[in-house]
Amino acid sequence: MQVHVIHEIDCSVERIDPAVVEAFLDTELSDDPMLADSICAMAPNRVVYVSCDPATLARDLKRFTQLGYRAEQAVGVDLFCRTSHVETIVLLQRETL
Repeated sequence: MQVHVIHEIDCSVERIDPAVVEAFLDTELSDDPMLADSICAMAPNRVVYVSCDPATLARDLKRFTQLGYRAEQAVGVDLFCRTSHVETIVLLQRETL
């Protein structure tokens, strides 16, 4: 059994470097199919995508792939025991051209 620790990251606006920022996305907060385009326009090297909806995850991963990102890792997280809900966390990496 592996345990991964997620650390809080200081994302103060004045400290953000768009070349290295990790963007965090939760599809529960937005059903906008153009959100992937908006995030990619900032050109982060990595995107950590948190999803509670497999349909929007599939839609957005397809778009991220079209925009030059690839899925490096994915993990399901059971935050709501004894329910059918599972969160999915995907690490996307920008392809170097």
